Amino acid sequence: MPKSLPLYLITAFVLLLLIAAIFAAGQAVTFAWLSNFPERAGQIESLKIKFWSYAVLSGAFFAIDGALLVYLSRQLRKRRQDIENHTS
Repeated sequence: MPKSLPLYLITAFVLLLLIAAIFAAGQAVTFAWLSNFPERAGQIESLKIKFWSYAVLSGAFFAIDGALLVYLSRQLRKRRQDIENHTS
């Protein structure tokens, strides 16, 4: 097993997490919007639970995505410096 994951795999995972985070945020907004209708008054507790579940999931995905982007940028900078050191 290699020491670190290939950069293309990390990039693909970052994009996948970004799509999942945007989807979860959209679902949270949808449940918040649905809770404003009077005919949904009986479902308000269920909608609150779903809203907070998707909101927390979206926040976690965005946080993981940010951490992976920092990791990816550091790996790219390190590889660029290694290339420059070998050509000098």
